[in-house]
Amino acid sequence: TVPGGATLWVAQGTYYPDTSEYGRDSHFAPPANVSVYGGFAGTESSRDQRDWIAHPTILSGDIGAKGTWTDNCYHVVRYNLGVRLDGLVIQDGYLNQEYVTGDSVYYYRGSAIGSPKANPSPTNGDYLPQEPADNLMIVDHCRITHNYGKVMVNGSAQNNGQLSTLFIAYRNCLIDNNESPSTDKLLMYCYLDHCTVTGNSSY
Repeated sequence: TVPGGATLWVAQGTYYPDTSEYGRDSHFAPPANVSVYGGFAGTESSRDQRDWIAHPTILSGDIGAKGTWTDNCYHVVRYNLGVRLDGLVIQDGYLNQEYVTGDSVYYYRGSAIGSPKANPSPTNGDYLPQEPADNLMIVDHCRITHNYGKVMVNGSAQNNGQLSTLFIAYRNCLIDNNESPSTDKLLMYCYLDHCTVTGNSSY
């Protein structure tokens, strides 16, 4: 168990969610305010010594037959307040529907990182309040690749079709070689800062 507010250094290698209980709905779920840094060879004494290009730390949703997308996780990582993902490769999510129901309040969308959308119902409508800036999930120096979904990367909720809540900020990321079966939803309501988006397809 990782306490909230902890900082994790993760060595190079490929990591998969524990699927023993939830199957395709399994995902990495960092606690609130946890920072996860990848790119370590295992010999570093400071974070500045890591190299996430030479020593990739891969979070993969390829939990079934290797190389087959359709049995992969719906989301590789799921949003939480104040989380920082830094120097990671996030790949192999397969969300072949618009949403995955997380609970009675939220739906989740996004095959690389699942972010919440209010569950539209007579009791709570389709609205989430704006989160303070320090509660944003920050995705920095990450590569988001080889994911499939109607909403590949999503950083917000909506209120009657309008942006109401920003959950995730992507900074200095490479977003490449992802696919979406919806021509207008490969990237949807995203905050991108100094990111490179290349080699993706939607149809």
